[in-house]
Amino acid sequence: MGNFRLKELQDLTNETQSVKQYVRTNLLQPKKSPRLLYGLTITVVSIAMILFVLNVVNPSLPLTNSSLPESLVEIEGLGGATSSEMFGHYDDQANRELTYYRPVDLKEYASSFPIKLPETPMPFEQYDSTVIIVESDKGFETQFMFDKRDEYKAITEFIIISVSNTDMNPFIGNDFTQLKEDGVGNPVQMESLTESIYLMHQIRTSPNALAYRYYNYDEMSNLISVNVTSANELYTYYKGNIYHIGYDVDQPIDEVVAFVKEFILLNADDF
Repeated sequence: MGNFRLKELQDLTNETQSVKQYVRTNLLQPKKSPRLLYGLTITVVSIAMILFVLNVVNPSLPLTNSSLPESLVEIEGLGGATSSEMFGHYDDQANRELTYYRPVDLKEYASSFPIKLPETPMPFEQYDSTVIIVESDKGFETQFMFDKRDEYKAITEFIIISVSNTDMNPFIGNDFTQLKEDGVGNPVQMESLTESIYLMHQIRTSPNALAYRYYNYDEMSNLISVNVTSANELYTYYKGNIYHIGYDVDQPIDEVVAFVKEFILLNADDF
């Protein structure tokens, strides 16, 4: 009997140790609050929904250095930036320090970036354009150049559309509606883009004209330079970009203006 009771007591001691171990490893562990778990779940779900909505609303990111296609290669430039001689005082475009990239044709550009091209005026062919991209601390400037050349490769007709990222809207605080002439006497008129946005239109009617600047690529030297000529010009600010257009064509002005308006409205959300 004595031996049996001693054995029974020894067994109880072992059970007691087991119970203590269970309490330490299970019952004494801190429990996560149901409220905390619920709050964490709601937070994670909310973030996921916000990211989903942002991706649906704006699925394509704006042009960034990391999104540039591999075919777009940085090259040297001779310095300088394009700007409007008439409106340059208001937009600060002339003072930019630029990085230059080797031009690509419009078809290659369209394979990497969204672009909608309306029917081009004669004598230009759709997608027959050279695209030059430059970069500054303000963002990117993209120049689309439609041109015709003679047998000596001299430009005879052109439409050049420049789109520059900037948060500086030159139309804020400046009333350009009173402008009737440019600095050398050529007429300036307003062209409606939307109900509240208009294009300033400088129409060359005399041998005198303000300087029009555009980017030019020299294949022999592999350099970008700023060329100066004279042109009819269109200028506006729309959805975070300055649009500066120069053109010299034999076609009616109305056809060019209609093409430029449609180009801006079709692509304004993608620059």
